[in-house]
Amino acid sequence: MSDESAEPVNDPVDGPETPQDTPAEDTPDSGGSGEAARYRHQLRDAEAARDDLAAKLETLQRVQVDAQVTAAGVRPAALWATGVALSDLVGADGTVDADLVAAAVAATREHFGITPPSPRRRLSVKGLKSGLGAPSSRANRWSAAFSPDGLGRE
Repeated sequence: MSDESAEPVNDPVDGPETPQDTPAEDTPDSGGSGEAARYRHQLRDAEAARDDLAAKLETLQRVQVDAQVTAAGVRPAALWATGVALSDLVGADGTVDADLVAAAVAATREHFGITPPSPRRRLSVKGLKSGLGAPSSRANRWSAAFSPDGLGRE
């Protein structure tokens, strides 16, 4: 009978025997499983790139919606507070639909009681003149500097 124990054997050179940290299918030297591991790695990279691009697209769409909402005279925070989702404002082709944004702005105004901004009236300018015909009180030194004799005489 041999005296075998279930405890790991301590080897002074290699240390205790432990299973490898990486499974066999993740090592590239194991033939067909190495190829599968390479494809899994490529798949993870492609999924990460896709998720990154989707986040960037969502940010750009949100910026576009915010610009349209601001131009309509409503704060973007008010629009988002109504519970509207970005996907509700994007068309089937992935672009921001201006008509959907305008409808959402109208619903936001109604929900919060926001009145549309009144058009700015031009101030009355009766009695004001442009100043082109007004006599100059000071001599124009630029014209004097460029006169033929340089002394201001023409």
